Amino acid sequence: MMIGTVWQILPYGVVSGQTRRSIMPEKTIQGHSINQYLRVLTASLVIVCVVNILLIIATIQTTRNERLERLESTIGIYLGDVATKFKAIDHFMDYSVVNESSLKEMAPIDPNANSVALIKPLNQFRQRVFDFQYNTGKAYQFFYYSPQTGYFTNVSSLQMGYDPYLKLKSALITGWATQTKIAEEPWRQVKIDGTYYLYHEVKYEGVVLFCTVKASALTHPIQTQYLANADLAYIRLNGHDLVNRQDPRYRRRNLSPNHFIHQNDDSQTLPFTFNVVVNRFGRTEQFTLIQLMLMTLTMIIGIAAMFGAFYLWRNFVVPLRTFSSTVTLLQQSPNTASIQNSRIKELENVNHQFHTLMQQVRSLKVSLYEKEIQQKKTQIQFMQLQVRPHFYLNILTTLYSMLQMNQTAHMGELILSATRYMRYLLNAGAELVPLSQEISHVNDYLNIQRIRYGNDVIQVVLDIAPQTKCYLVPPLMLQTFVENSVKYAVSFDRQTKIEITAKTIRNQYGDVLAIHIQDNGPGFPKDILDALTKSHLIALNEHHIGINNVINRLDLLFNQSYQLTIGNRPEGGAYIDLTLPVQQAVKKGELTDESTLS
Repeated sequence: MMIGTVWQILPYGVVSGQTRRSIMPEKTIQGHSINQYLRVLTASLVIVCVVNILLIIATIQTTRNERLERLESTIGIYLGDVATKFKAIDHFMDYSVVNESSLKEMAPIDPNANSVALIKPLNQFRQRVFDFQYNTGKAYQFFYYSPQTGYFTNVSSLQMGYDPYLKLKSALITGWATQTKIAEEPWRQVKIDGTYYLYHEVKYEGVVLFCTVKASALTHPIQTQYLANADLAYIRLNGHDLVNRQDPRYRRRNLSPNHFIHQNDDSQTLPFTFNVVVNRFGRTEQFTLIQLMLMTLTMIIGIAAMFGAFYLWRNFVVPLRTFSSTVTLLQQSPNTASIQNSRIKELENVNHQFHTLMQQVRSLKVSLYEKEIQQKKTQIQFMQLQVRPHFYLNILTTLYSMLQMNQTAHMGELILSATRYMRYLLNAGAELVPLSQEISHVNDYLNIQRIRYGNDVIQVVLDIAPQTKCYLVPPLMLQTFVENSVKYAVSFDRQTKIEITAKTIRNQYGDVLAIHIQDNGPGFPKDILDALTKSHLIALNEHHIGINNVINRLDLLFNQSYQLTIGNRPEGGAYIDLTLPVQQAVKKGELTDESTLS
């Protein structure tokens, strides 16, 4: 950015007092009484309450229907899985009594006479039952019975106490008889100590297998995972409901508030039907009364809020709005009158103090801004003056030596280059100059150095893109870096090569001017590079005042929009990379041609 131009920035949206009055003319407000507002608010709350009740009822009904549909779908899927297990059990029992050799081996063995002979075939079949139970679960229990010897035992892990086991054994084998070779009885029910069991028997050539399962085990997954405590699931087999008939949920199953589900598997293969009694007044319905109470409380709070809002509006909002309008007008016209009778004494005092403070801030802001601009101008001029005496004595000393040696031809060239050099210094009062002028100044400086050291000592390679010559740079910037290379890199033992390139590149912020300077000298000392890395500026002394000058001027002129990198090349020598925002001074056609460095 360029310093020196003062812009007057006005607050956005500020209008004069006369214009504001034309936009918002004063008029008499025709209001209504508080009673009318209360009636409107009460009617609105009643309507909202009725609509909310209707929505609650509709929501409850929809939720209940969706819940029943999901429950019926879940029961259907579950019964399909149970039907698959029942089919597997039927197949397992039929196959076992016909083909299992261990069962045939056990049939004639009397456990009282030779119990040892029963161990091996019994364990073999039990292992097969255990493997089968991985698919069905341990709720399905299997029992073996030999009518020939009267031997009865469980062939799966027992899931009941010993007394119920004995009663179940008696119930299963009492009164059984068949004259057929193969008999497969349908599933039937038996009640042991108040608990219903479903059992199934298969007989073949003196071998009988029983399978039993608790009725509650069939309803347990649905009862615990998908039903509430007030709901009941039970099964019905052979015209009997296998459930505790004293259960209150079962006794009120036919009442109107309940919903009754009667379902079997899709293929109708299960010997029983699955029944569910769903209480219509579940948890969802229990929230209805609470919501109605909340609606009543909402109406009471709404009426109280209306009175509170009216009081706040009349005693706080209106005075604050007046104060805000006064502050807005005060930004445009310092003579805006203070508010009076605002109902808030503190607000009137703040308004008066704000008037006084705004006048003081206006005066102080202008004074500080002018001082800041002047300080920056003075600082830039001072830094530019620091550079000007740097080269004078060396030029005069060289002229004196050439005069002593009667080198009048080179004296003219030196005087001409020194004249252009000093003229540029005297006219370097601008903050930014075109790059072409800075290159010409560097050219004059290097001509003077070649006269001092000889043409074979210094070689300069210049690669300046034509479009960059009109870009603006700080004066004496390139000359400072080139002078540093000459001071530390020139040696009579070898030729010193200085390369300067300038081109336009694009980064994330747009086009920038990229300047690169390098030499083949010894490079920067380590302490200088460390100081630049840590604190950005070198410790101020007579040797490095030029570099500090450039860094300070770049900070003031470009703030954070430039990049400067100083370091040493791996193959030897120093380098400087500088990128500046692109700012053009004149058209390219208006530039004068500069002599090319060689």
